[in-house]
Amino acid sequence: MAFSAALLLFIALDAAPDVVPQTESVDHAEPLARVSQTPTETVSAQEQQLLPDNHPWMQWMADHNGHDTVMQMRIQRRVVIRIPRTTSRRQPLSDIRTGQLSRNWEERKIGKCLTMNSIAGVQIASNDQMLLYLRDRRIIRAQLEKACRARDFYSGFYLEQSNDGRLCVERDVLHARSGNKCELKRIRQLVPKD
Repeated sequence: MAFSAALLLFIALDAAPDVVPQTESVDHAEPLARVSQTPTETVSAQEQQLLPDNHPWMQWMADHNGHDTVMQMRIQRRVVIRIPRTTSRRQPLSDIRTGQLSRNWEERKIGKCLTMNSIAGVQIASNDQMLLYLRDRRIIRAQLEKACRARDFYSGFYLEQSNDGRLCVERDVLHARSGNKCELKRIRQLVPKD
């Protein structure tokens, strides 16, 4: 980038007739007369005429010792994972959504984190709870923080890939398409009662 800016500066300065003094064209008339003698001197003589020592470009190069200006560029990688809404065709899951959990299903602790890649879909369970369907056919009930409503996540949610690749309670933020952001308060695995 610095090279292209310097090249544009050179072209702009070279095109301006009042930048180079008139007396220098007389000083370089003699080397131009010798141009026809050898081809190697042709290039050097033309370069001398284009860039005299007091030319602003040469002064800029002398000030910077011929080195390019170093600039820093920062590249960030951002991965966003979309968890889609799913429609369940299994009859027992309707019990979960209607609040019949205590009769047919029980909750089990599973820790505070899930791997992000294991989540296949999401469905709303109640006002502040969602069901996360995992690829290994497990069902996780996720409770949102107090100020959040599960219906804001009716079409699924987005989350940013963390360094460890896990979705953790009270750490990672779920982003709804409507713009709402919520953290998970608690996660539990749902297991059918025997």
